[in-house]
Amino acid sequence: WQAVVTPAETGFPFVPLPGIIDRLTNVFSAGIVGSDTSFPVILFGGLAAVGITRPIFRSSIDERKRRVGTSLILFIWAAVPVILLYLISFNRPLFTERYLIWTLPAWILLISSGLVMLYDVGKGWRWLSLALISLLSIVGLSKTVEQWTVPVRADFRQASTLIEQEYHQNQLIMFQIPYLRSTFDYYTPNLTYNAVDGPYTNYGDSEELVSHHLDQITNGYSQIWLVLSESEMWDRRGLTLAWFQENARPLQQHDLHRVQVFLWDKNLP
Repeated sequence: WQAVVTPAETGFPFVPLPGIIDRLTNVFSAGIVGSDTSFPVILFGGLAAVGITRPIFRSSIDERKRRVGTSLILFIWAAVPVILLYLISFNRPLFTERYLIWTLPAWILLISSGLVMLYDVGKGWRWLSLALISLLSIVGLSKTVEQWTVPVRADFRQASTLIEQEYHQNQLIMFQIPYLRSTFDYYTPNLTYNAVDGPYTNYGDSEELVSHHLDQITNGYSQIWLVLSESEMWDRRGLTLAWFQENARPLQQHDLHRVQVFLWDKNLP
């Protein structure tokens, strides 16, 4: 509880509730590749809304009570975690889609309920229900194929190999952001190296303060590997890279998928 109510920087941006819903429905329907349109929101949200209202139609009183209870449970399962995470994010921004993936079964059940309701209304609605099932399947399967063929994750395998092949003990490796070190260690289990975390600057630290900090943590090393991936979560103004560009000369630069690897020499000519 103390962690929830205490404001803190997490590296995640604050996302308003409409943005959370939009992103969740895109990811739940089209996968992490996502969609650039509001179509998944309309399709998912519309069918889920129909599923929620299903208990009040074409039911006996006893059946209606049972269905209302089921719909209420599914709605709580689908909606309450989203709202709670949104409220927590006012103090401690934490939204990322994977934290809410366990609500997906509730969405699927509500959507299925909506499709069944349309199917039961009559012959014309039955064809609409079948068309919507086909549409959902096409959206999901097409994006699944896209995720098989389009690289999604940062290419840390190659980044780690590049450094491991040329690293020597007089060099320093700086990770921006710090948890990249865990991935690097996974691909280089036998490498012993000197490392430091790049500074977190999103509190609004001045360029002078960041520069002083970087001078201190790189002191004693003339060559420094800089590994950047999703660095805006830690340094959205790019102050770390700007410091290297001003105070060192580049020996190597490798622009891989969602990760950059630099080798800098602080011995300026």
